[in-house]
Amino acid sequence: MTVKVRLFAALRELAGASHVVAKGRTAGEIADSLSALHGERFAAIAAVSSFVVNGERADRGTPIADGDEVAILPPVSGGDAGRTLWLLRHAKSSWDRPGLEDRERPLSRRGARAAALLRGFIETESIQPGLVLCSSALRTRETLAGILPALGPALDIRVEGSIYTFGGEALLERIRAIPAGVGSVMVIGHNPAMQELALSLASQGERLSDLGEKLPTAALAQIDLPDVPWSELAEATGELTRFVTPRELEPAD
Repeated sequence: MTVKVRLFAALRELAGASHVVAKGRTAGEIADSLSALHGERFAAIAAVSSFVVNGERADRGTPIADGDEVAILPPVSGGDAGRTLWLLRHAKSSWDRPGLEDRERPLSRRGARAAALLRGFIETESIQPGLVLCSSALRTRETLAGILPALGPALDIRVEGSIYTFGGEALLERIRAIPAGVGSVMVIGHNPAMQELALSLASQGERLSDLGEKLPTAALAQIDLPDVPWSELAEATGELTRFVTPRELEPAD
């Protein structure tokens, strides 16, 4: 029996696609068949990954039936060994009212759809920052509203005018002001500031060149950082461990 499988993070990169077809009657057999196809590194990551079947958490022994939706999720990077920074560019905004002040432009229909796709990704991958810093612009606030149900209950949200900036250095100064006790942070802001900040912090990562080429609207970048106070955060000390765009989250045809 073959089923369509959704891959996330490193597994997606190794397979070269976010949606693949695999054989097996249990979630574990599905992972094993893909490991045989994509090599030892894929197998090593898949062995410690978790599963979601039809939207519910599952394990290796969970039976799979025709038509089931299977997702394989590598362990979330970051955590106790350091700090995690998620950088989210706002979803696509509307230009239907050309005379509207830039801060007041809302999301377009396409942007709202992208935020909904991203919400599903965040929920599935259990991304739950301790602090969210959001620009005061309407399009960033609406992006936050679109993903908010997936961010978890233990959350400090701050909507700040200082995040409404187009310069990466200004964002870095704000991040360095975060209290040392905060372990993980999500910033929802604007380009080119978000891309500049990501490239200044991340010195390595399999998709660093993709990020350097473009940070699309509603794209999410995860940068794992050393375990130092935010005030001591230095450039080129992080690793880009996850980079996802709305196009990659679109359901397969």
